[in-house]
Amino acid sequence: MLAVSIVVIIASLASHPVIRTFRDNRLGEAAENVRIVLAGSRLQAVDRDEDWQFRYEPGGTHYVRVPWTQSATTSAANSSGGRMSGTLSEGIQFSAGGEAASGELSPEVLSGLPDESELSGLSWSAPVVFFPDGTSTSAFFEITDQYSGAREVTVRDLTGAVAVKRPSMTVRK
Repeated sequence: MLAVSIVVIIASLASHPVIRTFRDNRLGEAAENVRIVLAGSRLQAVDRDEDWQFRYEPGGTHYVRVPWTQSATTSAANSSGGRMSGTLSEGIQFSAGGEAASGELSPEVLSGLPDESELSGLSWSAPVVFFPDGTSTSAFFEITDQYSGAREVTVRDLTGAVAVKRPSMTVRK
């Protein structure tokens, strides 16, 4: 009985760091997937010689990668090459933060995406636009989980490079 009690106590002490590590890895994986989609948006712009945009749902889980211009949207809708939508894992979302939603996307932009009807009524972030020369608009947003974990996602305008990191800790006096 004593041995079982000791094993239970040791297991309960060890479980908290293991659970925290699992949550942290899950959040990091979601942020890395978003980084890959953003980097893919830059590649679409360079390869297709047209502007592409990435938008996300502030306070929600959805994101899209679509051409920026209407004519590019129409031609891409026919081939659907490069256009995509996705969602973050359950319990993970884009931070609502200070980012004001810029409104809904037009039905033409969402046309042909697999979850088009679900995406049509959502409010979206301002676009992160990637240009054919490899540059982009600058962007900063966070991906968070329900356990107060977060990852910062940054897009640099001059290079279009995308970085993901843990939020920096500020020292308070």
